[in-house]
Amino acid sequence: MRKILSSVICFAVMAMLAAGAMAQGYETRGSGHQAKLPNIMVVPYINEQMDSSPADLRTFIDNNPMLQLALSKVKESFSLNGYPTVDFIGLLRSQRNSSMAQAYRGAASNPIIKMMQSSKADIFVYITPRIIKNGSTSQAIVMLDAQDAYTRESFANANFSSDEFETSDSVRLVNMALDNISRNFFGQIEERFADLVASGRTIVARMYVKEGCEMSFYDGFGATGDDLGTLLNYYFAENAYHGTGEVTAIEDYYMDMSFKIPVYEEQTGRPVPMTYAMSMLRKFLRGVLPSDYKIGKTDTNGAQIDIYIEDNVEL
Repeated sequence: MRKILSSVICFAVMAMLAAGAMAQGYETRGSGHQAKLPNIMVVPYINEQMDSSPADLRTFIDNNPMLQLALSKVKESFSLNGYPTVDFIGLLRSQRNSSMAQAYRGAASNPIIKMMQSSKADIFVYITPRIIKNGSTSQAIVMLDAQDAYTRESFANANFSSDEFETSDSVRLVNMALDNISRNFFGQIEERFADLVASGRTIVARMYVKEGCEMSFYDGFGATGDDLGTLLNYYFAENAYHGTGEVTAIEDYYMDMSFKIPVYEEQTGRPVPMTYAMSMLRKFLRGVLPSDYKIGKTDTNGAQIDIYIEDNVEL
């Protein structure tokens, strides 16, 4: 009896230790850590051409109970499936009267998109609820589209629908439609995100020589005297994620390139900020540009970067 009791206790302790180790592995994300559930932010479909402030969108959602329910219920579904989530409604509320919200207005791109990109979410799940009427009956269809927050690549999309009922209660219909969210939808996201973490996130960059500047990308740069495109290819081979990167087009005053950056830091598991890509290019240019030239205007929009080279008028 004593041996049996000892065996039971030993097994219980081993199970607790194993569970603790598993939980610890899932607290930190990164290529050096096996658990990689992305941060999710559930958002309404947004027309990027629409010039709207966070406060305007918040008012629109406040006046749309069907959309409110859809945002809340899909966010809850992700939470129940173990995903960390970013509260889109809370973010809108915090920006309504803040100086940051004012800064978004007049930005080069949609102010809502700028706000979303500042949230540090890995994936945006766009949601579009619709009510379809067929004679005296109505049906809700909710479209979900999960996209990488930076590249806008689609990871998964699906439609979930309710049965048809003789009712005008759109909130109830949407609620029934979202009861049908399948585990397969979450599985698609997990699989695609795991692929992204393994291969890295693709950054597309364009480099320009500002009008009036006499520099050419075909000039000789650095100690080797190679053109800037050749030096960039060498740099990507050494510094891009998995050595993946190349200059895809080059002219005297224009250059196009793409390269990979990691999604998570190898040692800490923390998300790699999108400023990482711009920092890579700045570091490269500071090392090869003659003192007559300098980095001018720069712009980052998701995974796209624009950099201008101009005369160094301070000399």
